[in-house]
Amino acid sequence: MNKTPMQEMRRVCVIGAGTAGLSALKNSLQAGLEAVAYERGAEIGGTWIFSDELPKDEHEEVHSSMYEGLRTNLPKEVMGYPDYPYPTEIEDSFITSQQVLEFLHSYADHFNLRPHIKLQHEVIRVRPRLNDWEVYVWDHNNNTCDPVYYDFIYVCNGHYTEPDMPTIEGMDLFEGPQIHSHVYRKAEKFKGESM
Repeated sequence: MNKTPMQEMRRVCVIGAGTAGLSALKNSLQAGLEAVAYERGAEIGGTWIFSDELPKDEHEEVHSSMYEGLRTNLPKEVMGYPDYPYPTEIEDSFITSQQVLEFLHSYADHFNLRPHIKLQHEVIRVRPRLNDWEVYVWDHNNNTCDPVYYDFIYVCNGHYTEPDMPTIEGMDLFEGPQIHSHVYRKAEKFKGESM
C-alpha cells in the first residue's frame, strides 16, 4: 500500500527548549515523528534560567526575565504536565524558579529528550517552501549556519525576550534610573532607595 504525502510527513522542528518546547518535542517523539528541538541557550529551561549577570546576545539583548527570589504566580498543581505532575514531595504550591527549572530538567530526563535537543543552536530564519519548511540554524558551537528541512514547525521560543518599555507622560522629568523589569535581577541593589 502506498503512503499518502501526508503520511510521509514526519520531520518536526521545535524552536526552543523551555516549557512548551519540551512538551512539543516529547509529544512529537511519542507520536513516532522525527523531532529535533533547537535551543539557543546553553541549557534547557527557557525563561526559568536565572543568572546574576544579564545574559546578553551579540546584539546586547537580555533573554531571561528571571530574578533572585522569584516564586511562581501559579500553583505548581496547574503548572505540571498531564502525564508528569510536580513531585508530591514539594509541599509549597507557589514554588521557586529553581524548582521549576529542576522540574523541566527532570521531565527531559524522564522522557529521554536530551538526545533530540541541540543546545546553542539558534533558528534565525524559517521559510515556507512548496512541500516543507526551510529552517536556517546557526550552530554557535561551530559558528556555522546551515539550512535544514522539516515538515512541521513548533514555534516555542517564548514571548519574554523583548521588553516593551511604556512611554509615560513625565518620564523624562524623573532624574533617577529607569529600568524595565526584564533587566531586574536583585532587590539589594535598590536597598534604601525610594521607588
